Amino acid sequence: MLTIYLRSQVSALKVAQVLMTAAGMNVLGGVCYAIYQRYKIGEDIVPYLTRLGDIEWSYEGALWKNELVNEEIGKTASGALGRVLRVSANAAHLRGAISKASEAIGLRAMDIAA
Repeated sequence: MLTIYLRSQVSALKVAQVLMTAAGMNVLGGVCYAIYQRYKIGEDIVPYLTRLGDIEWSYEGALWKNELVNEEIGKTASGALGRVLRVSANAAHLRGAISKASEAIGLRAMDIAA
């Protein structure tokens, strides 16, 4: 019974969260790498991590609009024609999303490794 509950919870997250996609994980990895670079030089990274937790990771999050998540008209999960949000795996979009997320937590663009 617990397994069925957990599967339904994970399925619900996959539908609603950028972080549950490969592109979202790449963005998180890029931002965490930039934070780690700050840690290596002795900087306190707790403020960055706190702000990282405050990012809106849903498809509707303003940070991702027209960068990583694009709105289209297409078939929805029910098969009807309607508004569909698609996550882009394009390298340029990923770099842009990493840059936006890094700046949102207080890292300057020059702190982000290419």
